[in-house]
Formats: sequence, C-alpha cells, structure tokens
Amino acid sequence: RFDVVLANPPFIPVPNVISDNVALSLRSPDLQNSQSCYGLFSSGGASGEDCLCAIMQMAPHLLRRDGGLMGIVSEFMNPPLLNATETECRLLTKLESWWGTTHDTAASGILFTNEHPLNRQVYSQRRALSNNNENTVSLWLSHLESHQINHVSPGLLFVKYQSKHHEENTKRQHQLQLEYRLVPSSVWAPHNFYAVEYTLNVLSDFFK
Repeated sequence: RFDVVLANPPFIPVPNVISDNVALSLRSPDLQNSQSCYGLFSSGGASGEDCLCAIMQMAPHLLRRDGGLMGIVSEFMNPPLLNATETECRLLTKLESWWGTTHDTAASGILFTNEHPLNRQVYSQRRALSNNNENTVSLWLSHLESHQINHVSPGLLFVKYQSKHHEENTKRQHQLQLEYRLVPSSVWAPHNFYAVEYTLNVLSDFFK
C-alpha cells in the first residue's frame, strides 16, 4: 500500500487517423500532409479517458486505507459548468463509478476544472495544430461529437481515503464522494495569482 499515488496520464481524445503510433493509425489520404504528432505518449484513447479510468480503478487497491492520497493532473471531458445541477455533473458520477463501491473504506475527493472550459470548436482548432487545415479541424470536430464531448478543461483531481474516525460519520461508506470547484482563469496558469490562491485555499480545507 502506498501513502501517495501521483499521475499525469495521456488524456487527449485523438482521432485514430492522425495518430503517430502504427497500432492506432488509420491514416486518411486526405490528411497525408497534416502534421500528426499524437502517439501513445499523449493519447487517452478515443474518448481521452482510457488511462484515467484505469487509474481510478486501480487506485483503491494501491492506496493506504487510512489517509492514502491520489493526485491526478489531466484534461477532463465534459467537466461541470457554472450553475450546473447535480444531475448535470455526469463527470463526477462517472469518476465515482470507476472507483467502485466494493471497498472496505470510504474515500472523498475534489475535482478542480476551469470556470470557463473550452468548447468543442475551440478545442478542435487547438488540437488540430494546423488551424488552416480545414480537413483536420473538421476531423477533430466530428470525432469529439461522435463521443459526445462538448467541452474540455484542464484540471486537478485529488482523492483520499478517510480516517476510520471520519468514516464512522460518512453516509455512503465504502464509496467515493466527489465535489468540484471551478477555478477562475486556468488551473494550469501558475502566474495567475487568483487561480493559485483559490486552489490552495480549497485544498487547505480538503487536507484538514
């Protein structure tokens, strides 16, 4: 059992036709001139969530039961939006389901994503690398739409096993309960004082 598990997994939902890796590549003749530079080092599978899902499923079996901590830096597909209702926070429900419910200790966690995530159009233009190549941008758009990815945000996810004392007061024992916080500006912008201060303040309460 480990005290801490940290991960920065591949997370990009790369269309197979522009992958560098032979095992993933199904290149289209229309994209022969495009710069394809997404291989296994960056691809999180078609949905961008394959590696994240695997880590969430493995972590409960790796962490120390009394206070073990996991930290993940990633991009998150369809993160919570401003004024989202509980039923609209499907990402949190998905992460909790990956963690599972058969463990002997409860866990709690917090997800940080940007207050204003990138919509599908902007994300496609950035990931296409060559914005003047309409075929490549269209490919990304079509791929994201087929996987129902509407918006994307960088983020930080922290999960910790609760102490036995705290677990006695937990309503949903042996499960993961996640909360989320929307960070002003970008969670990946260390030069943004407000984002850093906000994240540190929330984490200070979380680690208590």
